Amino acid sequence: MYKSGGRCTQVDYVLCRRCNLKEIGDCKVFTGDSVARQHRIVVCRMVVEAKKKRRRVRTERRIRWWKLKEEQCSERFREEVRQRLGGVEEVLDDWATTAGVLRETAKKVLGVTSRNRKEDKETWW
Repeated sequence: MYKSGGRCTQVDYVLCRRCNLKEIGDCKVFTGDSVARQHRIVVCRMVVEAKKKRRRVRTERRIRWWKLKEEQCSERFREEVRQRLGGVEEVLDDWATTAGVLRETAKKVLGVTSRNRKEDKETWW
């Protein structure tokens, strides 16, 4: 709080993150105590809770399709699909069968992700 010539202006602020606004209970200015002649102390009351431990979230397992960029994996995948489709180059008429063969082969050759991941990552600031 800045006071001069009968006018008051608040130039001191309490900074916090938007998610912590609920923790701020009361802000006030001490009129008796002063740091400098024209400045007053701004005090804020906050309720701070202990940080919770991040829990792991169980997610659905995903096929590691990005491994097809590696020459070795893509070649192995291609060969496995050909064998499972009976050596035929064309795609079968039944899409569900073809898609099932592709998925099963991908799980076998490329692998799947683990189901664990961290809940939320906060920004560094």
